[in-house]
Amino acid sequence: MLTTGTLTEIESLKAIDAPTILLLYSLMVLSAQFTLGGFYTRVALGIVKFVTRPEVFLLALISSSALLSAVVANDIVCLAFTPVICVAAVRASLNPIPFVLALACASNIGSAATIMGNPQNM
Repeated sequence: MLTTGTLTEIESLKAIDAPTILLLYSLMVLSAQFTLGGFYTRVALGIVKFVTRPEVFLLALISSSALLSAVVANDIVCLAFTPVICVAAVRASLNPIPFVLALACASNIGSAATIMGNPQNM
């Protein structure tokens, strides 16, 4: 917007919302620590034990991804869960696509259900 002249430099600086940027940064740091600590992998592996019963597996996947997405950024939940879910579904001779779609939908619903809303829409 600066290059097209729509906003001046001062107007563009005033348009930056520092609390939103700080909140997003904090969520990213928290998610990174969860990732480094193996938290997401442990949760995903805990869900995988239900893969022999696809309905229960789907319910556990939806519940855990929605709850986690309400606390941290939904992108990280999807990135951490997808590989584990795909491998588990393929090993159980299940089509992984419905599970990945359920993961994406539940993560978006979980993050949109929080007070702050979906981080991308802040």
